[in-house]
Amino acid sequence: MRAADKKRKRSLANHRFLLISVVGLLFIASFLISRSLRPALPDPTKHEGVGRGVAEVLLQGPLAGHATNDQRQGSILLLHFWGLWCPPCLRELPLMASLNSEFDPQEGVRVVSVVCGVPGMAPTTTKVRERAERYLSERGLELAIYTDTSGTTRRNVAMTLGDGMYLAAYPTTLLLDQQGMIRAVWVGYHAGNRQQMAQQINRLLDPNENNGCGFSE
Repeated sequence: MRAADKKRKRSLANHRFLLISVVGLLFIASFLISRSLRPALPDPTKHEGVGRGVAEVLLQGPLAGHATNDQRQGSILLLHFWGLWCPPCLRELPLMASLNSEFDPQEGVRVVSVVCGVPGMAPTTTKVRERAERYLSERGLELAIYTDTSGTTRRNVAMTLGDGMYLAAYPTTLLLDQQGMIRAVWVGYHAGNRQQMAQQINRLLDPNENNGCGFSE
């Protein structure tokens, strides 16, 4: 009886080990498949808007300040459109705030964050900007907030990007070079956007870099 019991226990142990091994292999296989099916991070320099200029940038900012075409000449501009009603936008805000801290306006880089009301429903007003500033303050995020109360800048950007009269998605971020030309476009939120943005800004800052529109990791 003892020999039979030992044999049965060994058999159960072998079956248990085999089952655990199969489950483990299935888990690893499903993980690898999910990674292979995950869409690649879009190349921001391949957007159809790259190489074009935005007709007009006219925004209302903090302390009655403005961001206009004349004021941004010679500066690199990261133009960021978002809304409090947009969950992906809120996920991206800490990344934009960190970029704002990393790059100094004195070095010729400005992060201009434009808060927007719900497209076609809620107009963008001073109260919208105040709510956005309060949202950032409560979370310890430093980011100058602008508004486009007339909608002119958003329409110009949308038409330049080929979106028609309205931006295709939020958040949408454009990188404009020192001559006001679009060098990269990010549509929607992706975790890798922040690294790409920093790389593209550094390319424009470094005169020794190849400032063509190509992007490389």
